[in-house]
Amino acid sequence: MKAPVHDALKLRLPARRARVLIGMILTCFVVLSARAMYLQVWQNDFLQQEGASRFTRIIELPAHRGMITDRYGEPLAISTPVESVWASPADVHASVSQRRQLCKLLGLEEWELRRKLEDSGREFVYLKRHLPPEAAASVVQLGLPGISLKREYRRYYPDGEVAAQLIGITDVDDRGQEGIELAYHDWLSGKPGSRRVIKDRLGRVVEDAEPLRAPIEGRDLALSIDRITNGLTRPFFGWLSDQIGRENTMVIAFTLEGVAMTAWLLTRSHPAIFVVMSGVVLFAWGEIFSLFPSTLTDTFGTRHATENYGWLYISQGIGSIFGGPLAALMHQKAGSWVPVFGTAITLDILTAVLAIFMLKPMRARFLRAAAR
Repeated sequence: MKAPVHDALKLRLPARRARVLIGMILTCFVVLSARAMYLQVWQNDFLQQEGASRFTRIIELPAHRGMITDRYGEPLAISTPVESVWASPADVHASVSQRRQLCKLLGLEEWELRRKLEDSGREFVYLKRHLPPEAAASVVQLGLPGISLKREYRRYYPDGEVAAQLIGITDVDDRGQEGIELAYHDWLSGKPGSRRVIKDRLGRVVEDAEPLRAPIEGRDLALSIDRITNGLTRPFFGWLSDQIGRENTMVIAFTLEGVAMTAWLLTRSHPAIFVVMSGVVLFAWGEIFSLFPSTLTDTFGTRHATENYGWLYISQGIGSIFGGPLAALMHQKAGSWVPVFGTAITLDILTAVLAIFMLKPMRARFLRAAAR
């Protein structure tokens, strides 16, 4: 005996309504299929690009800045690789003890680190620039998410103050700010490269996808200066001035420089003589570091020596600010360096004359008056 069938199960759709419903289902299927084909075929590149943007990144490859050397090839300015620590504030998850360790490694106060990481809307913030490689390795060992390293270069000057006014300096981003570093910045600086990498959600590089552009390293620059003779001149003229007097030594130093620069110009077509005269000019160039401070101290005593020395260097800085542009303007107007060096020679001889005929009597009168 068959089981009774419920009345609701006996109901059937009218044929017309069933065809309409099936047609709607087929229409939806066709529309969805067309949409899928459109996305997969015509919009394929767009979708791949959008998908790749979720995990691929293009990072910059820094270029090494060119080295500055003296005429013997000895380095006067050189860039060495360092690491900078940066963070993505939204991804940094660290306990109190881990933050304290990080502050200790970076040399930061806790409030400094907190201030850098408090803006979770930023995707990039430097925590510390130019760390030595060993210190950066200790930061990596902490394994903190959202904390990464960036390779950069830091400029070092092996000889310190020797020819510092000529060489100049660079800023924290290795861009020339003064002197040769600024004047020849385009020559010394390279062009950074780039590569595409794959990163995980914590910002760590998990795969090197492909190089995009290789960095172009900066070009080296060799100067005609001689750091050996420029360094020897300081103790030599200091010793000589103790023997024969400050002003008499100034006469010798400035006259020697003027004569050497004159020989420079007259023999500029002979490379060997030019190099020799360059050494003589630079030998007489560093006397200011021994003669001028000692002259100040002899005249005004040691009580205000530091303050007087500061004013001395301010005057030297003012001269360097105006001297360079004026020399460039003279060269531009004359189309030759001869008037520039001729002016420098004239000033050297004039300074030697003033030292013996004006400075020496004036300082003697001052010292006699101070002794009363």
